[in-house]
Amino acid sequence: EWPAPDYFNEPSGERGRLDTFSFTGTVREGDRDITVWLPPGYDAGDQRYPLWVVLQGDDALATAQMDVALDNLVGTEVAPMVVAFVPTEGSEMWGDNRDGLVRLLADELVPHLEETYRIQKAPGARGIMGVLAGANIATYAVLKQPASFGKLSVQSFIYMRYREDLKELIAAADPAPVSAHITISSHDFSRPGMDAAAEARELADLLRGRGVAVGQSSEHS
Repeated sequence: EWPAPDYFNEPSGERGRLDTFSFTGTVREGDRDITVWLPPGYDAGDQRYPLWVVLQGDDALATAQMDVALDNLVGTEVAPMVVAFVPTEGSEMWGDNRDGLVRLLADELVPHLEETYRIQKAPGARGIMGVLAGANIATYAVLKQPASFGKLSVQSFIYMRYREDLKELIAAADPAPVSAHITISSHDFSRPGMDAAAEARELADLLRGRGVAVGQSSEHS
């Protein structure tokens, strides 16, 4: 009985443009199709835009309909931006593989996006976001690669096996992220020893302790 928000309605105004390209990095083997959402007016202008990198990008488009939400919200409630949807596999977000994924994003994908699209280069104008395991790796990326990502957005954050690792990185971050947005729900993922809502609140407190501007949205039924 979940009521869909209005931003999932068929857009009535000008829509953004989706651009897809095949990307091959050297850090991790294999090609992946990257889909980039470009805001209305992009092709006719010359301004540079903030960048958001969305992990689990195929799910964000197919299931979360994020491109439809962007079409409805950008230019009215959200400032124009360029959004790169990056498909990721679960195995990339565990163990040593997560360092390879973060290097791929920061050292190879972001420079490619800079060469291909008009995006702003200041870290404070670039963010990364994800859900569950993607939320964990997004947090890891913003802490390990502050020159590439200054902003963080997570939904259903869980530490997985990296609680102490991430806490140490937050304590030592130099510079700390510019800002973070954390979404918490009373119906969020939980199982014995793992509570996404509680872990997200702890993450928010740790980041605030480092002076990070944290926006927090909570949903309850």
